[in-house]
Amino acid sequence: MLVGIFSKKSGRARSILKKQKVAPSPSTSNSNFSWSFAARALVALAAVFVVWGIGVRLYDKVSECFSYLNSLIVLSPLEWKIEVINSAGQPLPDDVRNEVYRAAQKHLKSGQSSDLLSLAKQIDGLGTLDNVRLIRPVGDTLVISANLRQPILYVEAFGKLRLLTSDGTLYGEVADPGASSSTPLAVVSGVFDQRGTSAGDASSKINITADERAHLLDAVELLNRASEQGLDVRRIHYQKFRGFSLTTGEGSEIIVGLGSFDYKVKKLRGILDGLKRDGVIASRIELDYEGKAFIKERRL
Repeated sequence: MLVGIFSKKSGRARSILKKQKVAPSPSTSNSNFSWSFAARALVALAAVFVVWGIGVRLYDKVSECFSYLNSLIVLSPLEWKIEVINSAGQPLPDDVRNEVYRAAQKHLKSGQSSDLLSLAKQIDGLGTLDNVRLIRPVGDTLVISANLRQPILYVEAFGKLRLLTSDGTLYGEVADPGASSSTPLAVVSGVFDQRGTSAGDASSKINITADERAHLLDAVELLNRASEQGLDVRRIHYQKFRGFSLTTGEGSEIIVGLGSFDYKVKKLRGILDGLKRDGVIASRIELDYEGKAFIKERRL
């Protein structure tokens, strides 16, 4: 009997609990909603940045592809409009432009499958121009942009007088040194004495060895140091094992040797000033001995 009563009460209690509905706490529901919304927003924002980054990279790659394909466009029009300018948009000298015109027209009318890249290499091979760029804004127009090389020294090479830039580029051929520059340039000699007299096309850049290039750059450095001291250098001669010597406008021969140009040229400036105060000049000065200077004098 007691068991029945307890069973009955227990069953009633369970039925009452089943009928009750427990509502979630309002604060817990709002918090879950807020976190869910924030997470979705962050994911969406990250997706936007990823898509944007991919789009930028894809645009760059497509632009590169179009640029490369444009450089490979076959040059086929019969009539070309060619403009030759420097990097600042100014026209180059007439003789240089005519040289470029001839090279470009010959290339364009050759009937071969020619492209902008090979034409740029051909123009660069003329030697007188640097930083050559070719732009084709429309089908029959070609803009050739390049800078004129600035020679600072003449070089005796392969039986001819060539031009040398400050970066060691050797090119061209000088028929009349006086007409090539408003300011006479010093002449470098001796660097190519160990080689023959043939170097290919005289109008092209000259292929030189690593040692020859190093000697030419040393000559440029020596000229710069001498110019800083106000020396009038007319010739720079290189002799294997002995090094460099200078000939000044007064006819003085100065043996400089190898290396330490800055120190030696400053020392030379002091020697020349002292001789001038004494009313003499040097016909020969040897500075290639450590700590010594041998001087052969002559009266002014």
